Amino acid sequence: MKKVFLFTKYYCPACRKLKEFLRTRRVPFDYVDLDRLGSEKARTYSEEAYALSGSRAVPVIQVGDEVRVGFDPDWLTRVLGLAKGEAGRAFTLDDWEGDPALAPRRAALHVIFQPSVQALGYKFSPDVQEVEFLLEQLVRNEAAHGIPFCPCKLLSGDREQDLKTVCPCIPFHRKHFDSMKRCWCGLYVHEDIEDPSALRQVSDGEVRA
Repeated sequence: MKKVFLFTKYYCPACRKLKEFLRTRRVPFDYVDLDRLGSEKARTYSEEAYALSGSRAVPVIQVGDEVRVGFDPDWLTRVLGLAKGEAGRAFTLDDWEGDPALAPRRAALHVIFQPSVQALGYKFSPDVQEVEFLLEQLVRNEAAHGIPFCPCKLLSGDREQDLKTVCPCIPFHRKHFDSMKRCWCGLYVHEDIEDPSALRQVSDGEVRA
């Protein structure tokens, strides 16, 4: 089987889903969680991920010589030669418990962001638990950086570029997100979406094509 390497973030839902997908299908892989490294190592690996993929988003997946940004089960099934429809336990956040100390700020961000995303034709995902999970990661980013950066994007150190990943970042990536009917991390979905589990996370390059 082809060698699989992942650049991920521990608090990125798509990265967790990707790892679960591979584990349930007994696909061996190596990975690095960029948000669980020291700052110097994180910068080095982030630049390596960017050089490989041309993207500041995670997960970045390398299978042999092929590289993909985003969790796409169909693509993985094809490049890894897996059986279609192969069974695997679905990923859930059932084992996650939020930090009670962060709950007030989570609630505040929900109230602050809602009018903005609604005006753009989006809404918070119907998956309430995933929304709470992602809001908590925004609170953590806000505490660490002073700004609630997207939990599923990498910081470049270029302020102008990094401000394009401040949540809600829909206006900076409108074409891409509209094509997926969701934002990159899945916190927001188009106002007409009732089942976000059916939505694909696709790379920006695929959208441009």
